[in-house]
Amino acid sequence: MKRIIAIIAIIATVFCYFALPASALKPIYNVSSSYKNSVFYTRLCSVNLTSNPRENIANIALSQEGYYESSNPDNLSGARTGSYNNYCEYNYWYGGRDYHVNWCGVFVSWCAAQAGISTSVIHKSCSGDVSAFCSKVYNFGSVTPEKGDIICTGYSNSHVAIITKVDSNYIYTMEGNIGSDGPINSVKVRNAIYSRSTGEVTWGGTKIARIGKPSYNSTTSENTSKTTSTTTTPVWNTNNLTVPGDVKRGSCFGLKGIVTCTVKMSNITAGIYTDSNGKNAKQKVSVNPGSTSYNLNGKVNNSLIFNNLPKGTYYYRITSTAAGKTNVLVNRQFRVVSSITISGVTKPTTLKKGNCFGLRGTISDVRAMNNVTAGIYTDANGKNAKQQVSVNPNASSYNLNGKVNNSLIFNNLPRGTYYYRVTARDSYGTEVLINQKFTVS
Repeated sequence: MKRIIAIIAIIATVFCYFALPASALKPIYNVSSSYKNSVFYTRLCSVNLTSNPRENIANIALSQEGYYESSNPDNLSGARTGSYNNYCEYNYWYGGRDYHVNWCGVFVSWCAAQAGISTSVIHKSCSGDVSAFCSKVYNFGSVTPEKGDIICTGYSNSHVAIITKVDSNYIYTMEGNIGSDGPINSVKVRNAIYSRSTGEVTWGGTKIARIGKPSYNSTTSENTSKTTSTTTTPVWNTNNLTVPGDVKRGSCFGLKGIVTCTVKMSNITAGIYTDSNGKNAKQKVSVNPGSTSYNLNGKVNNSLIFNNLPKGTYYYRITSTAAGKTNVLVNRQFRVVSSITISGVTKPTTLKKGNCFGLRGTISDVRAMNNVTAGIYTDANGKNAKQQVSVNPNASSYNLNGKVNNSLIFNNLPRGTYYYRVTARDSYGTEVLINQKFTVS
């Protein structure tokens, strides 16, 4: 009898060992200190990994709901600060402290990695194109959506998200780099709900274009299995990347970073484009590494010249091809902005007739300015001047508290509405720095 009881106890112990879910999740990397002290880290570590990778990736994504990006690379807590520049824990994991790109794709990769899902199932990528994450991609309506699938919405196929739930009427997702009213306010992790029949999001304006089906059954989760299947599918990684943000017109920008791949890369193409799809290149360079590693601080850096770009919005994009597959590694939007700035400005708003007003401000440029013009005008276009003064600084800095302040006399203006306007010109053109409407009463 005792022997029978002992055998039953052993069987029960073995059953419980295999039936219970895995222990609470532990991040696969050294998280940032600010994130470690956040509620989002606590939620992440409260997720229990199971043998179902679809459940795992969905639960991890859900644990991050409400996480806000930051403008400070040392504040990745996810708390709302009111200022944003793509700094977030997910970019920190992907590319390090200074890596701050549009991060919807990075969020998908981060969730998959924390779930222990093999990169042969969900490829590591920062792309907003679902085909960068898995090879099985279908048009919306041609396949049944499931929890754990990856969607790509209609923003020129440049936004991805994770399906966390599906019912008879709706598809529920968790999305990174999105705001309270959709991607136009790209600031946080939040949920979205799409119509099961039309694919349109409930807040309107976009719809699901394609659905990616990761091959979860081809290999098990790396955190819940001792073995994984072998594959020749290339897996890319990037390290120590520099990506442009706002670049002053006429300024240089140094491109750095190491691209690695598990398979020899046959091509790397980098370029500056006017569109997010890489169709309209302003500048482009291709190399054929023939190796598993390539340093961008060479031909790529030397070929893409930022200082001759006119003002505007661009995309810095890198793709790589290996084993017949092409992956988007970087697709970073950046702006070329005026190099002429002004600080310490005083501007009139409402003046009493006969009162004086002191003009202050320092104009700076990365190169010498050949003209500064300031005036008081009766129109916003600077056509009808009541008073006007021009100087030729031939310097990279000019202080308005001098000839400009002494030449524009406010106390002799009759009652009326005016515009205080300041422009500066360098070899790249003229910039309007101040165009302040004010009244004299």
